[in-house]
Formats: sequence, structure tokens, C-alpha cells
Amino acid sequence: MLVSPEPNDMDVEIVPYTPGLKSHVVELQRHLWSSDIALNTAYLEWKYEQNPYLAGPLIYLALSDGKAVGMRGMVGTKWEIGDSPRTATWLHADDLVIAPEYRNSGLHTRIMRATFSDLAARGYEYAVNLHGSQITALASLAMGWRSVGSVQPMCLQTGTNQFWERVSAHVKKLPIVWRYAEQVPFLLSAAARRPFSRLDRANHRQKQPDSLVSVQKAPRPQEMAELVARLGSDGRIRHVRDAQYFAWRFRNPLHSYRFLFWGADRLDGYLVLQRSLSDHADQIRVNIVDWEAINDRGRADLLQAAVGWGQFADLRCWTATLPQETIRLLQAQGFTAVSDAGVAAHVTSVLVRPVRDELLGTDWKPAGRRLLDMNNWDLRMIYSMAG
Repeated sequence: MLVSPEPNDMDVEIVPYTPGLKSHVVELQRHLWSSDIALNTAYLEWKYEQNPYLAGPLIYLALSDGKAVGMRGMVGTKWEIGDSPRTATWLHADDLVIAPEYRNSGLHTRIMRATFSDLAARGYEYAVNLHGSQITALASLAMGWRSVGSVQPMCLQTGTNQFWERVSAHVKKLPIVWRYAEQVPFLLSAAARRPFSRLDRANHRQKQPDSLVSVQKAPRPQEMAELVARLGSDGRIRHVRDAQYFAWRFRNPLHSYRFLFWGADRLDGYLVLQRSLSDHADQIRVNIVDWEAINDRGRADLLQAAVGWGQFADLRCWTATLPQETIRLLQAQGFTAVSDAGVAAHVTSVLVRPVRDELLGTDWKPAGRRLLDMNNWDLRMIYSMAG
């Protein structure tokens, strides 16, 4: 049993996950994942039990009187770094949740200290968090995490969706009715609330005979991995995207995906769209989570098809490490930068930390690539659990 070392006035112990605690996790995560226990169970099994990079779940729970009141998960990820890439298994910190009655009590800090103590004993090197909110970032910086920078999201929104986002933000500030703010987006059209409906119809109705773009509901893991390998690496830090990864990644039960493929005789490009199925998330928003092609024409065709066929109310993409020519393609379609002062912006910071506390004061340079330099990263939303 792993117990947080410092004294406290709460009868809480920090323990590593065991299969007997599964029901505790899925119940506690109703605050974060979904109100549906069956969906939470499927998500836990996919994310932690079926993870291709760890032998078993790395989850740390705070128990009070035998009930889970806090949790932090560590998800296995596999990265490639350098010109002759070495690979490394790092941990993605995720699924932080504290029961309402235990918030603002320092429990998050206790969980994380116990977590890193255990992970250091297991020999892990680095932890990352690729979708840290501003609140998460502030709490994490106090515990030795460092920010690489913003993912610099860009968005393409309809005027209607922008209006309802402002209404929702205003409602959240009002007494009593704030709890209904999440219901405001449901005043949008039925099509906006089913964002893939137009895209699915357009694939059959609007596709030009000479178009190289097709839309599918299932991935093509082997072909996608072969394309990534064919395009090669420039040595920046990026997640491994092989057939095993793609096959596992797109089984996420809390997300729905659409795959735009470009090419004639073989796959020469793809663009992956994602939306959340969680009742705690914005189900209207669609994200471009991965995007590859052998040339600018392929990238442009894929983006034009996604925008034109999908007609999404809210379409977003991370741009921090995209080439300028790709950013220009987004701008030509009407994408604009998401301001961290904007309503419902949720601007994300990339956070990194060595697992061992004694390395906090050193320069973090695996394979000679400095982790705190955004120029050393090739970031895509698919690497994070937000995608």
C-alpha cells in the first residue's frame, strides 16, 4: 500500500489501483468522464487496461473510509526523439478528479507526491500533460512541472455558435442559473448538435467524380502508419504513430471520429476529425486531431473537404508546431487564433516534468532535445487525450 507521507487531518490514504477498485474509479469519474457508468467502464478498460505501452493501469486513488474521493491517472505513451530516433515510454498525466467535498483541501498535492514517489521507484523518466488548462497549469507549476507553451489553437466558428458561447459564458456568472450554462449550446440547430451528419451525407451527395478525398467512419491503421513512415521524421519530439497505435487510439469510447483519406492508388494523405461523446464536454466542437499529406495539394484538398462538406459550427486545430504554409491553408479557410481571453477558449498549455524530484533543477534534454523549447516538438491533438 502506498500512503502519502505527510500528516493531515483527513482520514485519507493514497493507494495504487487494483482491479478490485474498478467500481470506485468509474463512479468517481462521473465528475469528469461521463454520467454513464457503462461508458466510464469501457473508457477505463480501453485507456488503462488495453494501453499498448504499459503492462497494467497506473492509477492512484485517495480513499476515505473505503470510498474513492480523488484520483490521478498516468497513461502510457511512446515517443520518438532525434534524427536517428530513439523511443521512450513517458507517462501522460490525466484524469485528475477530486470529490466536491474534498476540493481545496490539498488532496491533489498529496496524490501527486505519492504518485511521483511510486513512479520514480518504478524507473520512469518523464511525465507530460498535453492538455493542461490554465488552472491545472498553475497548480502543476507549483509542483515542479514546467510549461513548454501554448498549443496555439485556431478555430473556425459560425456566427451563431459564437453568439451562444457568449451567452453561455454570461450565464455561468449569474446566481442560481449558472448550473444551466452547459445547456445553452443545445439551443443550436439539430445539425450543429450532430456535427458529423452533414459530412456523412456530403460524402455521397457532393463529392466530385475527380476528387481524391473520401470520408470513412473507420481508420486504416496500416496504411496511415505506412504514410507516416514514408514522410519520415525531422527529429522533433513526436508520438510514435504506427499501426498498433492507430488501431488502439481510435477505439476511444468517449470520442467519435471521421477519417478523410486522400489518394488514388494508395493513401497519400489523411485528416482525422474528432468530437467528444462525454456529457461533460462540448459535443458541438469538432477537432482536427491529425493531418498528413505528401504535398500541399493533398493538405489543401483534405481541409477544404472537411470545411466544405462538414459545415461545422465550431472546428479547431492546434497550430503551435505547424509549418507556416499549413497555417496559411487554415487562414485561407477562415480560421482565426483562439485568444486566451476569449469566451470558452480553454487555451491549453503543454506541461512536462521529470519523474524524479532530484532532476527538477537540471536541463531536460532527452536525446539532446531540450524539452522546454517548443521548436523541438511536433505536437498534434491526437497525442493528447483531448483528441
